[in-house]
Amino acid sequence: MSLLWATVTATSPLTVTLDGSATAVPAVVLSSYTATLSDRVAVVRLGSSLLVLGKVV
Repeated sequence: MSLLWATVTATSPLTVTLDGSATAVPAVVLSSYTATLSDRVAVVRLGSSLLVLGKVV
């Protein structure tokens, strides 16, 4: 498991663009965070899935 940084590019369905990439990829989110377009977020990769932990402030 590694911590990554990304930007929310769409909210329904949720996609993020990881730092250093130009491609938006699907992600899932913890229920305690509501994604907003352009949020900077902390993400972990769990196998082939990305889990958004929350907004970086």
